[in-house]
Amino acid sequence: MFQLIRQISDRLLSVYPEREAYAIARHLLEVRFGINQTDLCLGKVKQFSLEERNEIENIIQRLLQHEPIQYILEQADFYGHSFLVTKDVLIPRPETEELVDWVINSMRSKSTPLNVLDIGTGSGCIAISIAKELPGTAVTAFDVSEKAILIAQQNAKRLQTNITFQLTDILAKVGDNTEQCKWDVIISNPPYICLSEQGNMEKNVLAHEPHLALFVPDDDPLLFYRSIARYAQQRLNPNGELFFEINRQYGKEVCQLLDELNFTDITLKKDIYDNDRMIKCTKKKK
Repeated sequence: MFQLIRQISDRLLSVYPEREAYAIARHLLEVRFGINQTDLCLGKVKQFSLEERNEIENIIQRLLQHEPIQYILEQADFYGHSFLVTKDVLIPRPETEELVDWVINSMRSKSTPLNVLDIGTGSGCIAISIAKELPGTAVTAFDVSEKAILIAQQNAKRLQTNITFQLTDILAKVGDNTEQCKWDVIISNPPYICLSEQGNMEKNVLAHEPHLALFVPDDDPLLFYRSIARYAQQRLNPNGELFFEINRQYGKEVCQLLDELNFTDITLKKDIYDNDRMIKCTKKKK
């Protein structure tokens, strides 16, 4: 079995670094064929049918075209759970797990169940992870993409969480006086990559992940942060908290924006790669 992993990974070396190619090969065999690390250590042997070998070959060809393994397998791991992912949603990232961890640890210090909103939910990974870790929390999730909402709903059902999903364009939401709900916590990992940054991006991201969830105009990189922060001004309860994942290039600018909008306790936090990646702030009491 190790020989098959090596054969697959060797074929991927023209696209992926050696360690990543090997990890992809192992992940492919585990997710698609149930061959885990224990099986490998015990030297278990699996006889692959012709159909299975053809499937492996098809997957290798897709990988060589820079298609992410998560989309091929329609599965991505996030915060201890397996999520359905398709090209209609972003692949969850480790940095976003750090954001979720920060949110959950902050919420655990509260004495009562909270009303939480996730803006730009995508696969639902943020909203669902919070609901799984903090039972009793009322979680709502917005997204502008109907296809993303459908994926998130499937994930919520699979992971047995009760999330309220709403098809909502947050850029058009500010000033909507018909909404009655108030939130204790708002979280968002919005689009934050400038169009001019495309030349620095990996082909597997640029060619396959949804641009709607990735990009903002070069002349307004804070577009979503401004709109969401203004919405939070209207809809957060006093002392409610707002969390963002951010473009590492604009940490100071987002902090300044939040300060100008009278948020307090503004905290800029680095990710595991030492990049400015997330921000937390509080709505001031009136």
